[in-house]
Amino acid sequence: MVHIQTYLAFEYLLINKKNLKKISMKKLNSFKYIQNIADNKEEATILLYQQIGDTEDENGNISTGINGNEFALELLYLASIVKIIHVRINSIGGRVLEGFSIISSILNSNAKIITYNDGIAASISALILMCGKERYAMDYSLTMIHNPAGENVD
Repeated sequence: MVHIQTYLAFEYLLINKKNLKKISMKKLNSFKYIQNIADNKEEATILLYQQIGDTEDENGNISTGINGNEFALELLYLASIVKIIHVRINSIGGRVLEGFSIISSILNSNAKIITYNDGIAASISALILMCGKERYAMDYSLTMIHNPAGENVD
C-alpha cells in the first residue's frame, strides 16, 4: 500500500495494484499531458512533446519540461479508466532520472501502452519509446540512442 500526494484534480488516497480508490477529476484541461480520453473510455492519448525534466541554460534561465512524477500520476489515473494508452513522443530527451520515472510507470501499468515516435525520440526519450507493448515510428521520424555523458568509449 502506497500513499501518494494530492496532485491537481486527483485525490489519491490508498493505492496499490488491486485497490485504486475512486479518483475525482475536474476537467480534462486540468491535465498536463493527457490529450484526450475516448468517449467509450477504451483509449486515451498522452503527448510527450517536450524535453524530459527541467533544464537550466548558461544564463540561469530554467526551461520546464516533462515532469516524471506528474506523468506517472496521470498515467496511473488513465490506467484505472481505460484499457489502451497511446503515448506519442516528440522529444529531444533530457534528464535521465525523470525519464526513469516515466519508464517505470509505463512498464508497471496495467493498461496496454502503445508508443509512437512522431518526430524525434532522442536520448532518454528513445528508451521511453522502447517501453511500449507496441512501438511505431513515422516514416520521417528519428530515433537516437547514445552512450551516457562522460563515459569514455574507444
